[in-house]
This record gives sequence, structure tokens and C-alpha cells, in this order.
Amino acid sequence: MRAPLTTSLRGLVASAWLAGWSLTAALRRPPRGAFRVLLLHDVPFSERPMLDRLLARLADDDRLISPEQAEAYLEGREIGTGAKLPVLVTFDDGFASNLEVAETILPAHGVQALFFVCPGLMAAHGDDQRRQIASQIFAGRRRPEELSGHIRLMGWPELQRLQQLGHTIGSHTLHHCQLSALDTATVRIEIEGAANAFREHLGVVPKWFAYPFGNIESINAEALMIASRHHAYCRSGVRGVNDVATHRLGLLAEHIDLSAPESFQHAAVEGALDFRYRAARTRLAQFGMQATQGSSPLQVA
Repeated sequence: MRAPLTTSLRGLVASAWLAGWSLTAALRRPPRGAFRVLLLHDVPFSERPMLDRLLARLADDDRLISPEQAEAYLEGREIGTGAKLPVLVTFDDGFASNLEVAETILPAHGVQALFFVCPGLMAAHGDDQRRQIASQIFAGRRRPEELSGHIRLMGWPELQRLQQLGHTIGSHTLHHCQLSALDTATVRIEIEGAANAFREHLGVVPKWFAYPFGNIESINAEALMIASRHHAYCRSGVRGVNDVATHRLGLLAEHIDLSAPESFQHAAVEGALDFRYRAARTRLAQFGMQATQGSSPLQVA
């Protein structure tokens, strides 16, 4: 848990940034087709009121868009207006809490979200799944016995329930491995194995893919090239604004910490931390270009 002083400082700094951001709103002209992507993970019961308030604020400003609308923005078929950019909501890893949120919080705000899941981890159960969550999703930073009691992953019936609710499923690889650390054959297994599992259980390979961990160190051009054979869009965890010029294999996202002060969450949504990721955005775009030049992406059904 963060010290109260650190949390308070984050809130004060974020509030000051937001004040300046509001004063300069009239001077900003978003790029054509601009929108932001929010990145969330497990949402424990204690953080759901914060998520509810965040989504209520975005819904009140009519900023929430669906994955299909995000695709239209990227293709230039739908263009937003105003300084407050449209926002796509995404969840990573496939935690069971995501379905609970989809049934209790998202409908009130008209949210159609994108859920990235790992079929290989979903196949495990009980203590075995908790061990894999600790080792793969948390990369060994937590032991299985340290995980909260509510932690588990959705299964295929729960993903089908998400689809019935109007949400979109995306691939997060088979076992949530750092792709940049794997050899080519294993990267293929992680990406193609997941695609085959989706085809078998859901009848279609998702258009959307998000590589595990999301940072620039966890991806490379080769992995993106393999992903492009099965998926049309790749979302990272690198912060920034997406628009018609953003490479489809290097889409950007804002991680939202629901335990942070609300002013800090709001500042993250508006791009207060983007400046720290300029170099990562450049590298990600280069990886996307190299991947596209090195492959012929398949037509995604």
C-alpha cells in the first residue's frame, strides 16, 4: 500500500495539472480520428465505486466508444469533436471480476468494452490456476498464497456471457508470456495457439490483440508480425493518443490505477503522463512498420 503522503502528493500534482489542462482546452485541436484507450485489470469489490464514478464522468461527457467505433476512428470513418477525446475501455487478463463489473457497473453507463484473455491460463483450475496467475500474470512478484481470495480467471461460458452483453473479446496470448523473451517457435505457439482456441470455443479469431505486460521492452517487430497474421489491431500499454496516423499494430493505452486519487485517474485519462512515453511510442511505431513490411497480414473474419 502506498504511503498516505505519496498518495496525497499524487493527488495535488494531478489537480494542478488538470487546472492548467482546463485553461488551455480551447487551444487544443485533437488529431483526426483521435481517441484514448483505458487499460484496467482485476477490479476488486473495494475499487468498484471508483470505477463507477470514473465511467459516470466519461458517460456524462458522452465520451465512451465501443471497439467498433474505435475501429471507425482509426479508419477515418468517424471523427470526434472537441478537446475531450473519446475513450475506449479495455480490461486485461480475463479476471472473473471483469464479468461481475460487466453485469453490475458497465450497463449503467452504456459501456461496450474490450476484454483481453489468455486461453491457456483459463484452462487451468483451482490451485493450479492460482499458481499460474502468480507466475505468469504477476511475473512471480506475488506468491499464490498472497493473492486475494476472489482472484480467478473467467472460463469460456463467462466469455460467451460477455459477448451476450455486447462486449468484445480480444487475445492476450495463450499463457501471458513476455513475447520479446521467447524464441520464434514459442511466440508462434503463444499467438497461434490462442487464435486456434478462440476459433474452437467462440467460432472466430478476435480482431484485437494485446501483448502481455504492455511495455515497450515486452514486444518486438517479429512478435507483431506473427500477431498480424491473425489479428487486425494490437493494443500496447504505452501511453498516448491514437488517431488515423497511429499504426494498427502499435495502439496506445492509459493504465488506470483505481486505488489512486480520483484527480490522478482523471489526469491519466487526459494524458498527463504521455510525455514520459515519447521514446516508447516511436519504437512501437517502428516495430509496427517493420512487422508490416515483413509480412502479409491475413484478412481477419
